[in-house]
Amino acid sequence: ALLLMPVLLNVTLCAITWWVRRSFTIHAAPSTTSTLLRRWLILMVVCAAVVFVLGLLTSDSFIPFSALASGEDLSDAPNATPLQVFHDYVLVLLPTATASIFEPTLVPMTLLAEAPVLWTPLVAWVGTLFLVLRALLALPRVPASSPVDDLIPLLREHGANTLGWMQTWEGNQVWVSPFDEAGVAYRGAGGVALTVTDLAYEEGTASRAIAEFSSFTASAGLTPALYSIHEDLAQAARRDGWTIMQVAEESLLDLPGLAFKGKAYQDVRTAMNHAAREDQITVISQGWSSDKALPEMGFTLGGVRELAVPETRILVAVDSQSTIHAVTSWLPVYRGGQVVGLTLDVMRRRTQGWRPAIEFLIGKAALSAQEEGLEFLSLSGAPLTRSADDTSVFGPLIDALAAIMEPLYGFTSLHAFKRKFKPRTQPLYLAVPDPASLATVGLAISHAYVPSVS
Repeated sequence: ALLLMPVLLNVTLCAITWWVRRSFTIHAAPSTTSTLLRRWLILMVVCAAVVFVLGLLTSDSFIPFSALASGEDLSDAPNATPLQVFHDYVLVLLPTATASIFEPTLVPMTLLAEAPVLWTPLVAWVGTLFLVLRALLALPRVPASSPVDDLIPLLREHGANTLGWMQTWEGNQVWVSPFDEAGVAYRGAGGVALTVTDLAYEEGTASRAIAEFSSFTASAGLTPALYSIHEDLAQAARRDGWTIMQVAEESLLDLPGLAFKGKAYQDVRTAMNHAAREDQITVISQGWSSDKALPEMGFTLGGVRELAVPETRILVAVDSQSTIHAVTSWLPVYRGGQVVGLTLDVMRRRTQGWRPAIEFLIGKAALSAQEEGLEFLSLSGAPLTRSADDTSVFGPLIDALAAIMEPLYGFTSLHAFKRKFKPRTQPLYLAVPDPASLATVGLAISHAYVPSVS
């Protein structure tokens, strides 16, 4: 009974687990099991080798258990063999219930002799439990990404708002709903599925799109986080019980009727007039990031690599000596299959170049888009900024983060620069299903922007 009951209990538990194995839908990466097995085999081989070596060194420090039990003269007892020592080592590895059936053959008489038959098994068990724990805590396997080509038709049809085309950049994973009704690009790291921006979905189906994406992330063991989303999707998430908080503010220029007239646009007019006199035309510059305390950021902030993404428009400024002064890039904003606006992404100026080059390029882009018949120009979002006071419980947190980041990246300065174009503003939100996950999501956002920084 002492042996049978524990064995039956464990066999029953294993059988139940195997029977309901399809209920375990969250899987580890394929390498997790193989890594666990490989490391465990190495641990057991090392422990076995230590036992054999110590068995040779301490062969005269053991007394046969049978001799000790019978009261024989111990001076004539033979030395232990390494196999006998290994036999007792294996017995100690077995469950304690087996002690009533399998008895050790040797009794250690010195502290060193205890090492192979008492302490080495303890090391083997502790090491095994540690390896199993590491495997259990390994990040779940991120589902295979859909091709970005499956997402692009949804972006063309539904737009995913002003930042939607960023979802076509490299480094993202793609989710598309089972019936191709909704989709989004996301980063699946740190246990979080962090969307690049709004989901692409048919108007009026926001809640269903959120529910389907949440179901997908749950099946992968990931926490969904809708990042840099606009008002419509944020309010749909709020109605579904999610927690939302403003994380950025976007600046937009409405193009119909736009004219850079009046004192408010003096800097813009000066830049454009100056450019005309000095034969300024457009080009690219990469020297902008050299004076930043942080490395070049990614995720929703494009760089030189993103200039090559199809349909990205590049507006560059160069003088008559072919000196590079500034570069801007513009992403298309779709609605109903048609481009209705442009979103500013890359904005770089030569450090020692013509100072108002960026103002010139933005002004030219606005007038050119206006002539094309587009509806608006988005100057994109400035993270951790807002025009109005945030009275929510997250307001002080965002203010504190903004104060920390300002010397490193200058988000507030960026927001102030865009205000000279007198844009209208709209908030960008983060939505999470549970406020308890905000810390985890915050780390995922930080990692997405600067993965090389600890």
